Amino acid sequence: MKKILAVFLCLCLAAMAAGCGEDGPESTGGSTAPSQSATPLLAALVLEPVTDSLLADGTQLFSSFYQRPQLQLVHSQTAAQIQEDLVSRQDSFLEHAQQIRSYAQNDYSGQDPWDPYTAQQRALVTRFDGRVLSLEQRIEYYSGSAHPITMVKGVSYDLSSGEALELKDILAADFSAEGLARQICQALSPMADGLYPGYEEQILARLAPDAQTPLSWCLTAEGLCFLFSPYELAPAAIGPVTAQIPYDDLEGFILDAYLPATDQSGGVLALSPAAGEEEAAQVQVTLDPEGQPLLLTCDGQVTDLVLELGDQTAAGFVPRCTVLALPSLQTGQKIAVRASFPADGPALRLTYRSRGLLTSLLMTVDQATGSVVLR
Repeated sequence: MKKILAVFLCLCLAAMAAGCGEDGPESTGGSTAPSQSATPLLAALVLEPVTDSLLADGTQLFSSFYQRPQLQLVHSQTAAQIQEDLVSRQDSFLEHAQQIRSYAQNDYSGQDPWDPYTAQQRALVTRFDGRVLSLEQRIEYYSGSAHPITMVKGVSYDLSSGEALELKDILAADFSAEGLARQICQALSPMADGLYPGYEEQILARLAPDAQTPLSWCLTAEGLCFLFSPYELAPAAIGPVTAQIPYDDLEGFILDAYLPATDQSGGVLALSPAAGEEEAAQVQVTLDPEGQPLLLTCDGQVTDLVLELGDQTAAGFVPRCTVLALPSLQTGQKIAVRASFPADGPALRLTYRSRGLLTSLLMTVDQATGSVVLR
């Protein structure tokens, strides 16, 4: 029991440490608001899976999983700064994972059955455009207790400055904490019967400038989403709780600079090799008028994946720079990409190998229709 309590307390301290300096949503008036003219032409975030396991006598005692981020922003100097912060946030997880690993080694004495102890950290890219990168992180530990310990945490970055964003950075100077609390509670109303009594007062208190544990949040394509770990608002059986407020309902609360940009065209790019087919994977691109992230996914094995920016000439495509190069793309691995396609701008080329066939596709804009063209 002491072991479980120690892990839980460490998690709580880690969450509080991650919020250090976050004095609550007393707005800075948008001093860190991103420059709309600094929108990167293309950005790529790879969440590379990393696994670890511990075996004894053929029994798996422990397993861990986390995603190592690799961020590249074209025409931006902030990628290294964001990358460093993303990696630093994994240090606490890796320390706890090593502790759970040692617990498994010490607790196992040949008993059968044995439930492997686990440590997992997964990230979901919730918004990735020319203004912000926002992720929802979920951490889970299991070390023999009745159920795993789970925490959810949002993290967001200003892509023009490279700074990690606090809630106060994105809120208007004259926002109403009471009004925002009402919006959150309204989003939670469908599940209110399963929440702890007095959750409304807790939410309002955590919006105060001097709150010890500010609300966790992330930005999505649809709105501002608040994240609550088990035991914050509801029992563990309910699981993590989320409350999303659509951007249309955030007028007067959020700075315009952090609303999704709608002045650039984007697209959705999907690699989906069909099982049993000999030809290379088909690639489909559709124009997204809302300028949402360009999402590259793969349902099967793709190797020698390269994304390049370049110029078109009479002789063909002249690479300007390699944006992304991966030796392979594993099943289920996702790469979130953001791109704009100005008619007079550089083209984007995607090259990959699937089932022994090398495919190279050039993405450009049809100047007559404004649609994305693959050839």
